[in-house]
Amino acid sequence: MTMRSWWQNLPEEWRRVFRKALRLRPHAEPGDAALGQIPGITRLTCNKAGISSLEPLRTLPNLAALNLSNNPGLADLAPLAGLPLRTLVCRNTPLGDLAPLGQLAMLEHAELYEAGISYLAPLGNCSRLRHLHLGRNQIGDIEALARLRSLENLSLQMNPINDLAALRGLRRLRRLDAIACGVRSLAPLADLAALRHIYLHENSINDLAPIRDLTGLRTVRISHGNIRDLAPLAGMRSLTDLWCTEEQISDLAPLAEIASLQFATLYGNQLRDLAPLSGLPRLSFLELSHCQISQIAPLSGAPALEELWINENPVGDLPALTLPSIRRLVVDRSISPEQIALFMRRHPQVIIRYH
Repeated sequence: MTMRSWWQNLPEEWRRVFRKALRLRPHAEPGDAALGQIPGITRLTCNKAGISSLEPLRTLPNLAALNLSNNPGLADLAPLAGLPLRTLVCRNTPLGDLAPLGQLAMLEHAELYEAGISYLAPLGNCSRLRHLHLGRNQIGDIEALARLRSLENLSLQMNPINDLAALRGLRRLRRLDAIACGVRSLAPLADLAALRHIYLHENSINDLAPIRDLTGLRTVRISHGNIRDLAPLAGMRSLTDLWCTEEQISDLAPLAEIASLQFATLYGNQLRDLAPLSGLPRLSFLELSHCQISQIAPLSGAPALEELWINENPVGDLPALTLPSIRRLVVDRSISPEQIALFMRRHPQVIIRYH
């Protein structure tokens, strides 16, 4: 079949896709030279294209990057099998049977977000995968991921996963997102020394001890568990971003020596003494809302603190707080206007925002 006859048999929705790829005007009829370029296409975007069949992709033996997002009528992935794809993006597109993806030997980056996936076994064959995004599916079993030893970036958010045991051997993993998955234990992460960023909000984690030796961590974000002790974080001298909210924390002393800390979000805890934070040389953002704090003055002297949130706290000593770099203060009506006025006299550069 000639490329001309192939084009004439092509559904209109696919013609639109290829016109865009060839940078032709809408409804333009491609010449022979343009048609000759189609088999050489290496990148193709079909986002919101209204396609239901991938058969035209069999004409693209060099295709390395493909975006199939937002095509709810797509039914069969078989035409993808054997393509030299390195990047595949399928967001909000029901994928059904993933078996054809298991034949993508070159695949390195896959975003399969909100794709109706429940069975991962075929992906276990994609040994070159480095970045895998599986958020908002119906995945309960992640055992197939144990074979993906090249993974560096993994997102599992909002899947019914409560056990991360399959990740124990992923020694190259640098970033893990398992937000709202029902995770109970961090033990499977204990030996993953390459980890730099973990996002585990809205899980049921009670203990940070398993990650004590992951001293290269830069981001730790955890919430809605029953964590009482931050001591396992004390040796994390590279930590820059800590989010530990809606927990049972009362003692901030373990943070006192983490000189690298820049952002701390600690709302919804039971904090007593804020003094351990005052000497942190890089701390620029601090969120302490809903923490039952009555004395804020111990924060005085925090040299780099630019933004402070203290909503829903019975603070009685705001005017005594001295912060040389403060630029923004977020409060609510729990702090009296008189206190705020006195604070403003000492810090006229501050923007006050009522939350």
